[in-house]
Amino acid sequence: MKKTLCFKIFALIIAVMLLLTLFSCNRRDEGRGTSESVSSAIKTETAQTETTELTQTTESTETTETTETTETTETTETTETTETTETTETTETTETTETTETTETTETMETTETTETIEATETEAELEVTPSSEYYFVGDTVSVDVKGYKAGEELVISTSEPSYTEYTVNGGVVELVASKACSLTITVSCGSKSAECTVQIVENYTLKIWPDDPMIEYIGRTEILSEGDVAFNNTASGFEIRFFGTKLEAVMYDNKNTGIGAGIAVFVDGETDPQKVNLYLNQDGKLVNGQRVFTLCSFDEPGVHTVKVQKITEEQITNAALVSVSVTGVLLPVTTEYDLKIQVYGDSITAGYGNMRGDNEADALKPETQNGLMTYATIAGSALNADMHVFARSGMGLYTNPYGNTSWLKDTYKKVSPYSGNDWDMTSWVPDVVVINVGTNDIWAGNGSAGNSPFAKADFKIHYKNMVKDLASIFGEDTVFVLCSGMMETGLNPILSELTVELREDGIDSYVVKLPFRYNSAGHPTLLSHRSAASTLEMAIKYMLNNKK
Repeated sequence: MKKTLCFKIFALIIAVMLLLTLFSCNRRDEGRGTSESVSSAIKTETAQTETTELTQTTESTETTETTETTETTETTETTETTETTETTETTETTETTETTETTETTETMETTETTETIEATETEAELEVTPSSEYYFVGDTVSVDVKGYKAGEELVISTSEPSYTEYTVNGGVVELVASKACSLTITVSCGSKSAECTVQIVENYTLKIWPDDPMIEYIGRTEILSEGDVAFNNTASGFEIRFFGTKLEAVMYDNKNTGIGAGIAVFVDGETDPQKVNLYLNQDGKLVNGQRVFTLCSFDEPGVHTVKVQKITEEQITNAALVSVSVTGVLLPVTTEYDLKIQVYGDSITAGYGNMRGDNEADALKPETQNGLMTYATIAGSALNADMHVFARSGMGLYTNPYGNTSWLKDTYKKVSPYSGNDWDMTSWVPDVVVINVGTNDIWAGNGSAGNSPFAKADFKIHYKNMVKDLASIFGEDTVFVLCSGMMETGLNPILSELTVELREDGIDSYVVKLPFRYNSAGHPTLLSHRSAASTLEMAIKYMLNNKK
């Protein structure tokens, strides 16, 4: 009976605990209102868990009757849990903690760690060999830089020339002595990798080169004279040479001017200022067996160099001819590149008559005050990186002038130069642009003087149009024609405008450019005027090429 009483008391206690638990949950729900700080899913899970625990406890009590001590202990634990719930239910933090604890007791979290193995594949570097120079003198040390191998790896060296057997390797640099003139291929091997380079070994002595050597690149219209010399009489004409070595000399002469001779500009390794390095053919250089030898450049150490030589004075007062070239080393192919080709026809303005004189210096035709590389045309051409051919002389008229000479442009534009009787191969060099600046002397002829024809607009237009049409037929429809006026006259522009309309009707792409008019009361335009006109011409050519038909 005592057992039955105890069981009933225990069941009553369980029922009271269940009621208290339900009452506590209701009070918490009311306190929170609509707060959702803890998800309803977790609440539901918690309630279910608590109910499950109580059910399990009841079932355990009913089935486990071995000792009263056990029952008392279970009851005590349950009571402690209830008391804890009652004392902490006023705080939301405790509720969350309870829920969390309950969840932790009912859920088992398993973490699976995935380990990824990343294998870094190192790409093996290619073997590279780079010589310090492409050319060497016999006796020099050939130096080759090697990259793409690891420290400690053995480098194996071989060459295309059996006599080259001795070499040293020091810190990735292979060195060997150039003992024989040849084209030498050096092969470097390291394991399964190999690379090679080729260098040129040349004799360290002076070679004499004749002017017909194909390694000499001529500028402008030139011609071979009966003696084998090459004449470059046109303004801005000359030659260009590239070489490996230490020294370059040239034998040149002027057999026309009895004074200082033709003015020459020498440009070394990219120099561009024609006022920096000038020489005169009858004044400078050194006389050797009756010939003047000019040192164009000289260096202490051998290297690859480019030298450009251009005549800066006009043919009316000077000539220039190349007899030979001497190089301490070897000539190389010229590699200069241009963006376009420009052919220029003109008179004294284009030739640079008096353009380098001072403001108060009298205008005169003499080499000292003339520089054909500092005219409106050549300054613009340089800015455009153009290969230029200049055909000009002082007093040049299209078909007349007031001075008595009869070398007209209409009769000479296909010659080598204004005073040459030889024809130029017009198909050998086709320009992108043809600039024509003649007519000043024609207009100045007025009513006729010195036995020459008077200026007539109709005649001028006929000769001008015939010349342009002939040039267009030779050069092709892609060539643009620029008809210039101004700088020393004001009457040509309307005539050239009419000509342009007529030429375009014939399918010839042509434009008129009026160059800035800065008449100098002392004579021809000075450098300031040329620079101003050069800017105008440069912009005009850019516009025309961008808007070709």
